[in-house]
Amino acid sequence: MANDDSMPLYLTGATFNDGAVKKALAATINVSTIVHEDPGDPAAAGGPALVDVARYRVDVELMGRDPSALRALKGAAAATLVLATKGDAGAATTETLLKVYFHSFTGPYQVRSREDGGTVQAWGLRGTSQFVAGNALADVWATA
Repeated sequence: MANDDSMPLYLTGATFNDGAVKKALAATINVSTIVHEDPGDPAAAGGPALVDVARYRVDVELMGRDPSALRALKGAAAATLVLATKGDAGAATTETLLKVYFHSFTGPYQVRSREDGGTVQAWGLRGTSQFVAGNALADVWATA
């Protein structure tokens, strides 16, 4: 996944800190980093003199149909978020994000109902998974 790309997921289930998130509906994962390059001496050959990555993080927005379940996650200690989805050809996949801290609400949204195709109310919660220099994206986000 490229920097600042966003990956939307329709969920079959979600857990946070090993507890089920009731009525989890969808999630969006966004990898967000800030990179600064010092071009160095123009007469020197071979690329930038310094590449500094100022922020390493993965943002996630979790949407669901139970606002109380989402409200309970806001401000809780950072923990593992596991998102169960259907991948290619309907195969079950799991997205695991480590050290997620939920900090702000979004929504409400009007979304399609899975049951009857009508519209239903959904709410969202934003979270962040921070990682540090020396870590790779795979250290905080795994797909299985």
